[in-house]
Amino acid sequence: MECLKKLTFWTLFNEEIIGHGKPFNIRKANSDHWYNAAIGSSACYISITLVNSSSFVGVELTIPNNKDLFDSLFEKREEIDSEIGFEMEWERLDDKKASKVIHKIYGLDFENHDNYKTLMDEVIKKVIVLRDVFKKYIK
Repeated sequence: MECLKKLTFWTLFNEEIIGHGKPFNIRKANSDHWYNAAIGSSACYISITLVNSSSFVGVELTIPNNKDLFDSLFEKREEIDSEIGFEMEWERLDDKKASKVIHKIYGLDFENHDNYKTLMDEVIKKVIVLRDVFKKYIK
């Protein structure tokens, strides 16, 4: 049942991306809990994650298999955070392959779609900001 709810969310999300002039590539809607967007580097990507159990959508820079890149970005954290303009959680995740820098947007509820448009609009805007800011720091 939750798979269908994720499929519905991503289908509506794709419509919102189109409505915003397709600022990033659309991915085929499916029942995954994540949706990835390119940042212009193979070293990392932006991932949008649905965490219904905690009522948020995560918008994060995911850095797979490269703690050195995370550390390099973390050294510039104050400058990056200032440019981003909203709160980010920096998670090196030493016990995992990937590190991430995540922003949580609360209000996700698969049972109530009343705020989906507002939520999706905010997600799209945050993805654009993360892409534009982080790509300046990733060589």
